[in-house]
Amino acid sequence: AASWASSIAQGSANGIVAFSTTLANGLMALGFALVIAFWILMELPAMGRETRRLIGPKHAEDAEFFHATFTRVMGGYIKGTLVQCMLIGVCCGIGFAVMGIPSAAALGVITGLLNIIPVVGPWLGGGMAAIVGVFSSPLIAVVALVYTIAVQQFIYTFISPKIMGNSVDIHPALVIMALMVGSALGFAVGGFVGNIVGMLASIPAVAAIKSL
Repeated sequence: AASWASSIAQGSANGIVAFSTTLANGLMALGFALVIAFWILMELPAMGRETRRLIGPKHAEDAEFFHATFTRVMGGYIKGTLVQCMLIGVCCGIGFAVMGIPSAAALGVITGLLNIIPVVGPWLGGGMAAIVGVFSSPLIAVVALVYTIAVQQFIYTFISPKIMGNSVDIHPALVIMALMVGSALGFAVGGFVGNIVGMLASIPAVAAIKSL
C-alpha cells in the first residue's frame, strides 16, 4: 500500500511539474511575441520610411503592393483568430453556466482568450475550468475539462479552417496543411517554442505567398 501511494504521489508530482513547465513555456512565448509585436507597431512608420529609402524609387510600386497585401492578410488572420476565440469563449461560458461553475462568464472569456496560444491554449483553458469546477464537485471538474477540450477541438477541426479560409482567402484544406507544415518545421528548428511560432506564422505566410 505504501509503495502504491508513493508511486501515485510521484506520478502526480511529475504531472504537475510537466504542466507547470508547459504553462511557463507557453506564457513566455506569448509574452515574447507580444513585446515584439508592440515594438514593431511603435516603429512601423519609421520602418516603412527606411524600407522605402533602401528599396529606392525603382521598386517602390512593388514594395507598396507587397505592403498592402501583407497588411490585408494579417488583418484577416487577426480577425479570424478573434472570431475563433469568441466562439470558444461563448460556448464554454454557456456550458460552465449550465454546469453551475462559479463565474462562468468570466471563465468563458478567459478560456476563449487563452486559445490565442496554439497547442497549449486549449489545455490551459481546460485545466483552469477543471480547477474552478473542483469547488463545485470533482465530477463537475472532470466534465468541465472534457467539455472544454471537446468544444475547442470541434471548432479547431470543423469551423476554424473555414473561418481562416474566408478571412485570409485560402482554401480550408490549405489552412490545415499550412498548420501541419508550420508546426513540424517550427518544432524541428526550435522545439516547443518553435512549434508555436511555426503555427502562428504558417497561415499568414501561405496567404501572403498566394496573394503575391
